[in-house]
Amino acid sequence: EYGRYACAWVARWDADTDETRRVAAAGQIGDALRDDHGALLERWPGRALPDAAALQVTGVESAHEPPPWFAPARAAGWHVAAIPFARDGQVLGTLNLYSRDPADVESSTWPTLEEMGLDMSFALDNQVREQARAAAVEALRASEQRLQALTA
Repeated sequence: EYGRYACAWVARWDADTDETRRVAAAGQIGDALRDDHGALLERWPGRALPDAAALQVTGVESAHEPPPWFAPARAAGWHVAAIPFARDGQVLGTLNLYSRDPADVESSTWPTLEEMGLDMSFALDNQVREQARAAAVEALRASEQRLQALTA
């Protein structure tokens, strides 16, 4: 709403099905995620990015093998940056930012976008740690209750 990007969407890769699925979208999505036949894409085979093994932003124009949603988006005049995010070091998917201005996704913007990806990854890791902590606290409570029951 306030930034220079016209739309954004989140892709999540499912290792079990080897499919990428769009899980959220905002902004002027328009034709950004349509296939060559005009259908709005929800899923497609393979990862959101072919080499999403590292937390590095990719200007999709520069990707060796662009993902299937890229050609229709580029034909519609979009320029795209994909920001990978991870949990426990495993890339889960990407936040994809679209702009009509190629300067918005050029490599000079990538350090800031990479920081966003690291922040998202930190939040996901923190969520896992908090869930583990809460489970440990609950297990401790249950153990204390059993001990009190035995000594009462």
